Parts: sequence; C-alpha cells; structure tokens
Amino acid sequence: MKKLLIISLVLLFSAFLNAQNTLVFDRVEYKILNGTASSTCNVSVDIIIAAGEVGKVTAINGSPSTIWDILLDDVQMGGDGMSKFPIWLDSGTHEFKLCESASSGWVNFSISVLVFKVIPQ
Repeated sequence: MKKLLIISLVLLFSAFLNAQNTLVFDRVEYKILNGTASSTCNVSVDIIIAAGEVGKVTAINGSPSTIWDILLDDVQMGGDGMSKFPIWLDSGTHEFKLCESASSGWVNFSISVLVFKVIPQ
C-alpha cells in the first residue's frame, strides 16, 4: 500500500514539473561585420532578439582567420577559430565586436543566428 501511495504521488507531481517550452523556428539573422579592426574593438554589429524569442548563433566565419577576438556583450567568446558553438541568446540587444589583437587590419566576418519563437506549454 505504501508503494502504491509513493508511486501515485510521484506520478501526480511529475505532471507539474514539466518546465519545458517549445521552440518554433522563425527566421535566420545573417549579419556582416567588416572594416578595419583594431585593439579598440571598433568593428561591431547588433543582433536584436525580440521578447518571446531566443537566438542560436551557429557560425561565425570570415577572414583573416587568425589573431582576432570576438566579444559578445563585452565578454570574450573566443578567437583564432572560435569553437564555443552554439551560443544561445535570450531576448534583447546583443553586441558582437571584433578585435585585432596583434595589429589593426581589414576584417570581413559573417554571423549566422537562428531565431526561434518560444511557445509556452
């Protein structure tokens, strides 16, 4: 009897523990960053994720492929072949910056972000 009561309670409360939402694909944001990058991180682009949405950065590609740093909202995300993918973004404005750590030079990069609508269950 005690086992049956415990199993019943576990099943009852498991229905309330579902905190997952459904993500529905909405669009692709494709941004290009180009210009003369320097250690002051002067090449930047904003990615805007609306309320009720999330973004997933799937790729950052470009040239030159060495001696650069990527900052996301002023936090260093990597450089020299960055491998911290995917990067999930919550709603709001997110600034990506490119910095040339050795010397200034021309950079041409692209950022791909998949945007999903969050559907509460």
